[in-house]
Amino acid sequence: MKQSKRVIVITGGIGTGKSTAVSIIKNFGFKVIDSDKIVHEGYGVNSPLYKQVTEVFGKQILNEDCTINRQKLGKIVFNDNKKLHILNEIVHRYVLEELNKAINENDDEVIFLDIPLILENIKQNKYYELKFDEIWLIYVSPEIQIERLKKRAIQENKNPDDVLNIIKNEPSNQNNTEIQEKIVPFKGMRKVISDRMMESLHNMAQANHRMKVDMTEAIKLRKNLKESGINISYNDILIKIVSKALLEFPYMNSSLTGEGILLKDYVNIGLAVSVSNGLIVPNVKNAHKKSLEEIAAESRELIQKALNGSLSQEDYSGGTFTLSNLGMYDIDEFTAIINPPESGILAVGKVENTPVVENDTIVIKPIMTLSLTYDHRIIDGALAAQFLQRIKQLLMRPYLLL
Repeated sequence: MKQSKRVIVITGGIGTGKSTAVSIIKNFGFKVIDSDKIVHEGYGVNSPLYKQVTEVFGKQILNEDCTINRQKLGKIVFNDNKKLHILNEIVHRYVLEELNKAINENDDEVIFLDIPLILENIKQNKYYELKFDEIWLIYVSPEIQIERLKKRAIQENKNPDDVLNIIKNEPSNQNNTEIQEKIVPFKGMRKVISDRMMESLHNMAQANHRMKVDMTEAIKLRKNLKESGINISYNDILIKIVSKALLEFPYMNSSLTGEGILLKDYVNIGLAVSVSNGLIVPNVKNAHKKSLEEIAAESRELIQKALNGSLSQEDYSGGTFTLSNLGMYDIDEFTAIINPPESGILAVGKVENTPVVENDTIVIKPIMTLSLTYDHRIIDGALAAQFLQRIKQLLMRPYLLL
């Protein structure tokens, strides 16, 4: 009976993580189909994908040699959710057709390998194992791969040195004292983040206010809720408080459009989440209508989906204001860049016990610094200060939320 070989389909690969996986898997003799490569080749002149994309978006996205300029295409779609959705539909349909074609041609067993998920597991010290015939490939650093494969070889009475021939494309640098450099491709999510941040800084008059807040009462609130079986984070409390403040200061919850200033009577609070290949901002929809417990549950779900790479377009579209918290990294305070087309972002630092003067006496208080970046074209400094002051008032007296 013929033993089926495996076709490895690499999906959502990022940087050197993907190239390392592809290199190792190929050395085991397995066929690799890379969905990123399918898209890259699909943008080639006269391919079916090229024809569909140019029919929809026109000649404005083409270079002089008639190849697709993906930077121009990105600028068009990332400012228009409808166009982004259309492009995603075209690309996803094309990739699925090409994958099915390749898989049917091989008629073999198929394994889908999700690189970002693997890397996230490594971050959490969870080893992600894939069985290839008689060998378990542990996808961690090349050195650990070699040691584990050697151990496996010894258990199976094989020569452990043969493993080094298998992973011939992963040389060890332990004894290499020369200075080395490498180029990391500047593309994908990192390139999109770069373009959006530069667009934000170039197109807005961004100004910043900072304010220190006594977190004593907010800490008590969180502790009391926890004792009642309700687990919430400081971010959840901030989302609730900022949502209330945004309704009181509608210009902080607005966007500047070609027709004028768009004021919104709903609040979708974005949460900046660091992922293995960059940053993504899912948002809690209609946060102003939700309880603390509902906000906490939705925030946890969105963060988990972001880390797993399973966010939908709906999850990260339509934000009206963003929170970025680096307190868990021991950051005192920082300035965040606005996520367009929003008009403001609140940067949150760590809570730290700090000596303060109260009634002519020095006491220790848990202090947190808030840093508000706002678009000065449509928001005056005094209005931004009042908004930040209101957030401080609610954090120091959270019962005002009731």
